[in-house]
Formats: sequence, structure tokens, C-alpha cells
Amino acid sequence: MAFLSPWSELPVIASLMRRGHTAMRSYQQRRLLRLVSDVYAASPFYRRYWDDAGFNPGRLGGFGDLSRIPTITKQQCRVLASELERKPPVSGRLIWHDTSGSTGEPFRMVRSWWEERFLTLVRTRALRSLGFHARLRQARIRVPADFDWLDDRPLRVLNALGFFRSRVFSCYEPAERLWRQVRDFSPDVVMGYSETMARTARYGLDAGLLDIRPRFVLVGGEVCTPLMRRHISEAFQAPVYETYATTEFNLVGWTCPQTGLLHLCDPTVLVEVLDGQGREVAEGEAGKIVVTALHSRVMPFVRYVLGDRVVKGPAPCPCGAPFGTLRSVDGREIDRLRLGNGGTLHAYVLLNIFLDSDTRWMRQYQLVQDETGVIDARIWPLRNPSPEALALLKSRLEEKTAGTEVRVTLVDSMELSPSGKFRLCRSTGD
Repeated sequence: MAFLSPWSELPVIASLMRRGHTAMRSYQQRRLLRLVSDVYAASPFYRRYWDDAGFNPGRLGGFGDLSRIPTITKQQCRVLASELERKPPVSGRLIWHDTSGSTGEPFRMVRSWWEERFLTLVRTRALRSLGFHARLRQARIRVPADFDWLDDRPLRVLNALGFFRSRVFSCYEPAERLWRQVRDFSPDVVMGYSETMARTARYGLDAGLLDIRPRFVLVGGEVCTPLMRRHISEAFQAPVYETYATTEFNLVGWTCPQTGLLHLCDPTVLVEVLDGQGREVAEGEAGKIVVTALHSRVMPFVRYVLGDRVVKGPAPCPCGAPFGTLRSVDGREIDRLRLGNGGTLHAYVLLNIFLDSDTRWMRQYQLVQDETGVIDARIWPLRNPSPEALALLKSRLEEKTAGTEVRVTLVDSMELSPSGKFRLCRSTGD
């Protein structure tokens, strides 16, 4: 069980919070070296994969050799998951999770009970900087959970003692019903997908309701635009913080309340931001994020291509915390629009135009592409804009599209994906 239980690391991690970034990086390197060695010895899947790629774990000297480890994709991890389902590597309590499939590639992943609880404790400690603690009443607006906490006996005991009191509310519910359910629960903190939270907030604002007053709001699961953030903050009369979390890794990052950057959860994940050639980008540059789970052994994720596009921030954070940072999470790496000249353009180039525009008349916006060479900018307005405002927005968007037409269209509503999330960019080519 010592192999599977990372709880002995908790005192070390607690001490790292008080030490500098150099100590944090040294810890990450030690964990990486041990992880690679243990995974190669214990996982037939990784052993085959690394042998075929010509990677010898015994020659891994540290971060300088990190690029020698081949990256792994979600498709490959689906094969790993199927092998683990046929023959779990350990006995005892295993917790399976189904990913939302928002990338079009859902799959099952698994952790041991010990790993699950460990990551929950690290997450709780990390979010203390936002005012989060285990006694807060938590309203979670999301897809109904694949793992019911109250089925777990230790968690039932903790609930009875007033810890980790949370309730899940379905993100598929209408905004009016969600508002009423959350209000009746009287939460200290409200958590949910960015768009679902914004949709619920817009209902509260339109209805003139100010009867949900949490201490703060946590959003995640998808990009949160400044427009969404403003609606949420106004409706709940509370600060809005972002978490960058995934099923595979639990917490990856969270908002620094001083700088607005995203702190990376360096004690449990090793994050790389790479360009198209697989090289680490410089601070302020965008790239794809590649993540290693430093404490997951039942189902290891070593240099896993998460599929998101992010912007690298300074390390350590200017606030004085020992963590690396991201400036932003810009969305999925595959959210690229097809231009009429045969090239492609990342959706965030156009979404940044919205971020820099007057959005006071907009309820929500989305980029949709159903055919190459035409891009639809759909806007759900709060009030009808002037023809001049629409023409100016269309002109600014088309400055970035190399002659590709952008159709600006006003709509009456927006649709969610089957996963319950909202996509700022939707393309039939995805």
C-alpha cells in the first residue's frame, strides 16, 4: 500500500508552501525521477510504449532530459484504461471517473481511494488562499457526479461533523430552477462551469434577485470571459475566482487573489507549455499544455497532452508564493477556424476582439463554423445594438481572417454541448 498511498508526502508538501520556488522545483524533480522508475517497473503499458519509443528511464537525469520522455495522448490513455478495467493493478477500493467528453474523446480513468483523498486534501489546502476551508457549505453546479461522496463511509462521518458539506446541482436544469435550488441550500461558496454560472447569474440579474450571497464563487471547466465574470460577480455580489481542474489531475491551477494569474499546483503536477516543435515556450507565449501527475500510480499520466491552449506566466508568482503560473487558459488547442485561403486561425485571436470591445449590450457570444471560409459570430444581446456597432465589430473581426467572411448574427439563445458545457468556439471540423 505504501506504493499506492502518497499520504506520507503531506508533511513535505506543507513545508514546501513555506519555502521558495527552487525547493519546489527540486521536489518536483525528485518525484519525477521516482515516478518514471516506478511506472516503468509496474506498468506493462508504459513499459511497452517507452521501449518502442527508445526511451530508457535509467538515463533520465532530471528536467534537462524531460523531452526524452515521449508524450502520451488521450487516445493512448483510453487503451491504458481498457487494460486496467480488465486487470486492475491492485486490490482494494478503486474510484472510476468518466470524463465529460467535451473534446469528443470521453474515457474512463481510475485512482485508488488513497490517491483520491490525497488530491482532495492538497486541493483544499491550495484553495485556502481564496478563503476556502473544509467547513464551508459548497453548492456544486455540474454534471451529476459519477462518484457520490455520500456513498463513502469516512466522508459521511466528516459530513456529520460539519466538514465537506456539499451538494451537486445539475447543470442541465433551467436557470430559474437552479437559482431557487442554490438559494434554498444557502451555500458559503458556489462552484460550477463558467457558462452555467454565467447563465444562472444572468437569470438572477434579469429577475432582480440578490438573495444568493456566497463568500466567493469558483468557476472552471471551460473558459471564463470577462463578460461572464462580470455577470457572475454582479449577480452573487461576491469575488469570482477560477480553478483549472481536470478529471485526470484534479487541481492544475487556481487564481492568485493578488495578481490574477493562475498558480500551478506544483506539489502534485508538473506542467510544461510547449510550442508546435515540442519546445518549452517563453513567459507570455501561448502553447499546448503537457502535464505529469506526480502522485498517480494506479493510472499514471506522464507527459500527458491535455489538449488545452494556455499562456505561460512567470515563475515563481510575483505575489511571493513558490508556484509557477499561467497567464490564461485560452481553450482547447483544436479550436481552430479554417480560413478561405487554406490556412487556420486559432479561435482566441477572434475572441480577443470581443474581450477588447464594448460588451455591455451582449449577453453571450460564440464563434461557429459549419463550412470552410465562413465564420459565424453569434451574439445573444441584452439589447439591440446600433448598426454602426455591428459593422465595427464585423470589420475588426475580418481584419484577422485574411479575407474570410465573418457573419455577425443576433440570436435568441445559446446551446450547451451534450457534456453540459458551453463552447465559445464550435466547428463541424472538430
